[in-house]
Amino acid sequence: MKMMGNAMRTLVTFLGRVRKKAGGEYERAKYRFPDGIRETEYIGLELARYLRPDRLLILGTSGSQWESLLSHEGTEETLQMAVRLEEAIQDGSIGQPILDEAAPLISGRLGCEVTLRLIPFGRDEGEQLEILRIIERAVRDGEVHFDVTHAFRHLSMIAFTSAFLLSRIRRIRVCGLWYGALDMREADGVAPLVELKGLLKVESWAEALVRYDATGDYGVFASLLEEDQFDRNAVTALREAAFLERISDVRGASDSLRSVLAPLGQPLSGAGELFREPLRRRLEWASHRKLDDQQKHLAWAYCERDDYLRAAIFSVEACYSHACLIEGVDPARRSSRNGLREEDLNSRRMSRLMSESCLRSYQELRRLRNCLAHGFTKEDEHLREQVDSKKEMRAWLRQRLQEVLGGANGRWPW
Repeated sequence: MKMMGNAMRTLVTFLGRVRKKAGGEYERAKYRFPDGIRETEYIGLELARYLRPDRLLILGTSGSQWESLLSHEGTEETLQMAVRLEEAIQDGSIGQPILDEAAPLISGRLGCEVTLRLIPFGRDEGEQLEILRIIERAVRDGEVHFDVTHAFRHLSMIAFTSAFLLSRIRRIRVCGLWYGALDMREADGVAPLVELKGLLKVESWAEALVRYDATGDYGVFASLLEEDQFDRNAVTALREAAFLERISDVRGASDSLRSVLAPLGQPLSGAGELFREPLRRRLEWASHRKLDDQQKHLAWAYCERDDYLRAAIFSVEACYSHACLIEGVDPARRSSRNGLREEDLNSRRMSRLMSESCLRSYQELRRLRNCLAHGFTKEDEHLREQVDSKKEMRAWLRQRLQEVLGGANGRWPW
């Protein structure tokens, strides 16, 4: 289980109040580890023996049973330290210095660096954030495992949050979230050792959906789909589609996405199954076959995520494509689109296709596109006044899109 190379493996575990049996001894329990049944009083130490980390970080409060880490060692030095720890807990004088003194005694026993860290109880937001800061400062690069078996139940939630933060902010690889489920003991008296790492994958998918809704970048799903054994060619197509849409190659992006939509019709093997349908809905614009409908859908999508420049760009391009289709020419041909652009200053061709109010909204969208791309000028002060806040911009843009494009999946108004 030991890591190869210089990367460090850290196990973070919590120490709570261990239940005592009659006679003052702590309760031993059997757990079903991946390599067999192990019996222990404190599962954090047994996990350290199983995972063989480079570093063990034990977190506990002033009320945790710190002496239990040493009380059964048998040597005079460790027994004396166990007594000192118990006395300090009872008289309320337990502090970081005595824990630092005790840590090397456990380190020699396990063959890894051991850190005992006193944490607050997590009774309010300030204490909860302090626990997160303690973990973040203590965990180094490499990979980390969390054991959330002991201590207060809410500390398990803090550990989960810490695991997510370490994986996202520090790019530390979270390889395990472990829980010794003593209350789930089976008929033979052995409790399962539950792996909760899958919850982090759910969190990653949720984060990816938020990022996509904010940016429109399909690429955020690629690595997650790979982890769920998604078709490799489809993952490549998804990454390609993300690039093509960014350079406004809508037809190329839609062609790539259609090869993704097909396998998304089948269940995914992992956490992604919970998000498969929301992802499919976000890609379904590519199922439209006509370029004008695809661009219209994207214009509305970017409007909803407050990307006003892209919304304006795609709305104008959608109008070009729709005009080409009405006139019976291929909207993907550059010469067809250039012909519209050349006449766009006076909108002669558009005026033959649109109503007066629709044409006016189209011209305003084109002006907005130019202003957002190049900056507002003195000649655009009237427009600037109409879109001078987020609320006004969104309302103004939605009204023009509705007048020129119709709804995202509705009929064209011209």
